[in-house]
Amino acid sequence: MSNMTFHDDIWFSWSSVAWVPMFWCTFYRIWCEKQSTFVKEAALKTDTVDTIFRILLWPSAIYYIADSINLMFFAEAIDQCKISFFVHHVVTLVGAGSALTIPHYPWFLMLPFAFHCFLMMFPLIGWLNYIYLATVFRNAYGLHQAPYIEIAKYRHILYVVYLLLVPLIMLWGFGCSNERELS
Repeated sequence: MSNMTFHDDIWFSWSSVAWVPMFWCTFYRIWCEKQSTFVKEAALKTDTVDTIFRILLWPSAIYYIADSINLMFFAEAIDQCKISFFVHHVVTLVGAGSALTIPHYPWFLMLPFAFHCFLMMFPLIGWLNYIYLATVFRNAYGLHQAPYIEIAKYRHILYVVYLLLVPLIMLWGFGCSNERELS
């Protein structure tokens, strides 16, 4: 990972650690909770898993802010891939307020975040991008279901997921690598 910035090194290290508890939270939701009982409840309640997952998301927002500033002001040369990463960061930050303050994280919302960390650990394995895209589509499908589609913050996240497809298509269309080389 040559030419990475200090915050890229921290992001890689964080992703290398965070994917384990993020996947644990996701699998806990899939296998240990009764989703049908949860969906029938009128109020979406926060539990320990939600709190853990929310804490695990905060470094992502901080990194995206730092990297966006770096891409805008300090990158030596701007190319299509750097613009695509910048758009990816900005779109993600648009949804960060809602994603960090929702009361409950359903498994399908957790999965893309967890897989994104995993993807950062193996940036040169291209087929992982397809699995990541599948998690994004599954997330959109889940957010279209009640009760999520009926709640403003979850709807906002859904709209951001749609917007996120634009930079993902840009990244793939331009053949950008997940490995960050900024100089």
